Amino acid sequence: MNILILNYEWPPLGGGGAPVAEGLARKYVEFGHNVDVVTMRYRDQPSEENRDSIRLHRVWCWRKKMETCETPEMISYVISALWPALRLCHRLKPSVIHCHFAVPTGLLAWMVHRLTRIPYIVTLHGSDLPGHNPTRFTLAHRFTKPVIRKVCASAAKVVSPSQFLADHLVNTVGDYDLEVIPNGIDCGRFVFGKENCTPSIMMSGRLLKLKGFLDVLEALRDVPGDYEVRIAGDGPMREAMERAAEELPQKVSFHGWLDSASDALRELYESSTIFALPSARENAPVSMLEAMAAGMAVVTSNASGCRETIGDAGLLVPAGDIPALAEALLSLIAAPARVAELGRKARRRVEQRFDSHKLAQRYADLLWEVARKA
Repeated sequence: MNILILNYEWPPLGGGGAPVAEGLARKYVEFGHNVDVVTMRYRDQPSEENRDSIRLHRVWCWRKKMETCETPEMISYVISALWPALRLCHRLKPSVIHCHFAVPTGLLAWMVHRLTRIPYIVTLHGSDLPGHNPTRFTLAHRFTKPVIRKVCASAAKVVSPSQFLADHLVNTVGDYDLEVIPNGIDCGRFVFGKENCTPSIMMSGRLLKLKGFLDVLEALRDVPGDYEVRIAGDGPMREAMERAAEELPQKVSFHGWLDSASDALRELYESSTIFALPSARENAPVSMLEAMAAGMAVVTSNASGCRETIGDAGLLVPAGDIPALAEALLSLIAAPARVAELGRKARRRVEQRFDSHKLAQRYADLLWEVARKA
């Protein structure tokens, strides 16, 4: 089966939706399918690249940063990618299109479908829906609902990585042919059962206000102990976080934006003990899955997709409740045995529920069924 993947972000660009798309593409190739990807080009990246038998086609756009993409930059991708995508459809005759994000990529998938009649599925990721991220794309999302409705109505299937996001789509946009397939993780990438790790609290992801990373630093003012704080990522909250870090007696290190597939990021997970993500809004956080696979004890919020992902394998606190966050972190810093216990539970949960091979097979079966019907 020939599969065309459309995603405006591809590693090392973007947040969680990029490694999810790449991970699925790798599995499609492993299953024997041919995969082509149309994505953004950033700076000196090659326009054409064959990476692990995945053929990447990068188009020009106005992207300024690796970690974030603004609305005009997204629009430039849709405009630049339409003709290359149509040429690929004419030359390769893909059986099906897998589109990531309802906007902006969904608009591109819809236009290609209208011109070629090739069916597509769309995977939602959170920020592409109105109201999911209250601090970003608020102006753009005043105009996107008609586009999202058209994209979802024309899709052969709409896939959500969490029940939370599926419910959010129904409540804010409409009810469509929905299926929930969680994001997966390859546990084999991470060493489990690590010993003699330095007591440390790690945070990873885009440094956005809603992630609650600044709340962690505020909470740590009241959490004594001999431990380190490690932060992987970049974004608009970095300067505020650096100022807050200067007031802490503990060592705080900022590692910047790291490729999700890099050894540097993997080693941070494997050498850290506690993972903190007290986010107010999450779909199905990939960074949390990575921490769980590495056997870290997780402290997260009881909101949105965070609770759905961690289940009973971590500590839950109300989003924005700094005293509760401080109490949870202190309870772990003071109890290494509890950290190890939660790390084992987290690893077991991710192995049972979020295995990338099994979940990619569900996607491949869905794509095959869509292509067969078409």
